[in-house]
Amino acid sequence: MKHLCLALLLSMFVPAVVPAQSLTQSAPSTKSSTYFPVEDVRTGMRGYGVTTFVGSKLERFDFEILGVVEGQPNPRQRIILARLSGGTVDKTRVFAGMSGSPVYLDGRLLGAVAYTFAFATEPIAGITPIGQMVSQLRDIPQPSGTQTRGDLTFRDLVATRSSASPADSLKRLVAPESISGLSAAAAAPSLSAYAGQSLRPIATPIAFGGVPQSVIDMFAPEFERMGLMAVAAPGGGSAVEPMSPTTPDTLKPGSSVVVSLVRGDYSAGASGTVTERDGDRIFAFGHPFLSLGATAMPMSESEVIVVVPNLNNSFKFATATRTVGSIGQDRSSGIGGQLGRAPKMIPVRVNFKNSKGETNQFVYEVIGDPALAPLFLNITLLSTVLGSERQIGDQTIDVRGTIRLAGQPEISLENRFAGSSNAAVAAALSIGTPLQLLLSSGFRDINVDGVDVTISASEDRNIGTLTRVRVDQTRVGRGDTVELQAFARTDDGVEYVERIPIVIPRDAPLGKLAILIGDGATIAQSDESFAGFAPTNLSQLVRAINKLKKNDRLYVKLVRASGGAVVENQAMTALPPSVLSRLESPRSTNAVTLLQTATIFEKELPPARFIVTGQQVIQINVVR
Repeated sequence: MKHLCLALLLSMFVPAVVPAQSLTQSAPSTKSSTYFPVEDVRTGMRGYGVTTFVGSKLERFDFEILGVVEGQPNPRQRIILARLSGGTVDKTRVFAGMSGSPVYLDGRLLGAVAYTFAFATEPIAGITPIGQMVSQLRDIPQPSGTQTRGDLTFRDLVATRSSASPADSLKRLVAPESISGLSAAAAAPSLSAYAGQSLRPIATPIAFGGVPQSVIDMFAPEFERMGLMAVAAPGGGSAVEPMSPTTPDTLKPGSSVVVSLVRGDYSAGASGTVTERDGDRIFAFGHPFLSLGATAMPMSESEVIVVVPNLNNSFKFATATRTVGSIGQDRSSGIGGQLGRAPKMIPVRVNFKNSKGETNQFVYEVIGDPALAPLFLNITLLSTVLGSERQIGDQTIDVRGTIRLAGQPEISLENRFAGSSNAAVAAALSIGTPLQLLLSSGFRDINVDGVDVTISASEDRNIGTLTRVRVDQTRVGRGDTVELQAFARTDDGVEYVERIPIVIPRDAPLGKLAILIGDGATIAQSDESFAGFAPTNLSQLVRAINKLKKNDRLYVKLVRASGGAVVENQAMTALPPSVLSRLESPRSTNAVTLLQTATIFEKELPPARFIVTGQQVIQINVVR
């Protein structure tokens, strides 16, 4: 019984290998005389492959067919198993960045080296048939504006606090279900002992330039879940430059290709290999990059510095050179691109003043993809701060930024974050999260013209706590002025007082009212008008983001017990009981959120020299 259970468990990870001639219901294959049909593959056949081990020189390796796997990686698809040999492969085995290397039988293209077994002691690889790749990737659609709708909500903006961690931010910016490389072992650590028995896509090395190793280490575990191997490099993406002209020798089969995700003063590029070039169309990788579907990512030629042999996972160290086109498809059988097509990038300009008073400017571009732009903006903004500032210890980060959208008002972002850790993370999120919300809103034709950010850092923890409040009178009349005194204590024990005049509106209801005073993040969390907020158009979303409270200053609100509701994103206060009863009716289909309190008056106070956190409430009674 024990052996039976073990066999069943292993069958979950090891697909059945059967002779090629016994396969039925095959995936579509190309019958072109230049392609070798998968139906004719036989065990024991020998051929050769081409890849780049150093520079841009194409080098040859050999392979022997072991069999064909049916129904992998998806139903009605196939993977051809082969043992590689010869040259550098004998030392490196199958290495990260080899994905897409073309292999040939009888002088005809068979497919792309794309899969392997983790920890294998021999270079055994899975080959994606070229027919599958061409069938999925031959059509390169022109992206027609943002259509992706994500899980991020407006409340996630409100919840952006200094306690956020890098891993949490990455999980929010890239949903786990969108990650193609998520292994069974990662999902269930108890299965990690069997990880090497699963045929998996070859890891894709992503080389970062200008990004500190400490930042790479923050995100490395999550990149691994995405099937990416994050490494620091002299440069990972191409410079910000016009599209380069192409020739018949541009991105030949076997050439190293880089998908540039960031380029400029910071760079990030994912390395792989070209499988086939058909006119101006490029087919590469042989497995998904991030399963983004229709996308637009810069496609660059690259130079391989070295293939690093590694006991765990050898990898290719490559840097991008010239941008020659864009990747338009990212599917289960690989990525497809087109030469000469310019990708849409988001220009970013960062002015950074460090704690020594030195000012630097960083100019770069991040990929315009809705799922990836906020992630890489976060990484580069973190790199800006942590590249010269401490990671642990007292710190205050001041952020001033704008997100420029075509046809919309600028989104203005202004905040300060302080603490002993994660202040830089919160500062980066304060820019990256609104961008994510915009790009994943589902509204079409969102064109981000640029992101401009000014960041200032100091090695002080400029923070205090709101400890108590006091009013000069509790029985007031309509039109009266009440003086509110707010007391805040800093970390060094010094207490400050702010005197705030509040004019009671002449139409204020009689009876008990509450005065709330607190920092922007806390007040916003208790703002019931956000409940169920779902913008119906882009302009409404932009206005809401611009009205977002800032966490580095105090807000004062005069509120009362409510008989109101938010109906289709509009706050309606002082509703009569008959109307409320109708809105509560199960027969009503309106988007309704009942309110427990209604805001009568709200005031934003100027920022203090330190960040005040906390919230206090005091009651008054309107008698006339």
